[in-house]
Amino acid sequence: MRRNHAYHELNYHLVFVTKNREKWLDRAALEELRESFSEKAKELSLLLHIVNGYEDHVHLLVSVPPTLSIAEVSKFLKGYSSRKLGSKYYWARGYAAFTVDRSSFQRVAIYIEKQEEHHRKGKLNQEEEPPFLNP
Repeated sequence: MRRNHAYHELNYHLVFVTKNREKWLDRAALEELRESFSEKAKELSLLLHIVNGYEDHVHLLVSVPPTLSIAEVSKFLKGYSSRKLGSKYYWARGYAAFTVDRSSFQRVAIYIEKQEEHHRKGKLNQEEEPPFLNP
């Protein structure tokens, strides 16, 4: 019997913004969000590589199976985190999503990892900027 096999590598950089740009994302909130996003990612068969943010927004680097749209992934992650973590965690409508190719993956991960430094200094050096900021 012949079987069809498929290969996929669907990596996304997602950005979620807090409702009204409220600045409730401190280190404790980010840790709670990491746990929440990880739980839902596991349930959805996503590979969550990194989660980080600063004050009023969060960045995620995630690999998604082809059976889910990025709209579904965003809806499920935002909804689950809001329900699980309580009324103080509300997200703005919508999201930003960027595809991430293999050659840009590490740069995007570094950009997400260094969010606090990025916002404290105002910018990163060129090697740390994600490709969509540095074409």
